[in-house]
Amino acid sequence: MVKLTQSYPPTQLKVTLLVETLESGKFAASIFEFPGCRIEANTRESAIEQVQSAFLERLRHIEAIYPINTYSFVSPKVSVSL
Repeated sequence: MVKLTQSYPPTQLKVTLLVETLESGKFAASIFEFPGCRIEANTRESAIEQVQSAFLERLRHIEAIYPINTYSFVSPKVSVSL
């Protein structure tokens, strides 16, 4: 039997930090790969610090499993006649 997945420490994850300037003048920082991880703050620096802190706290409860795709998915062509 082949083991298809293997867990590894989530500290090896690479994520994208997004920072947005809001119309109110505040800043929103979020992690692209984790849509629920979003912070609004009065300064850009504070937003970044807070989202990093929230994300690191969330990582404490996450186990990363890889590879997600262990084989190629081939989408069959479908023909529909009306």
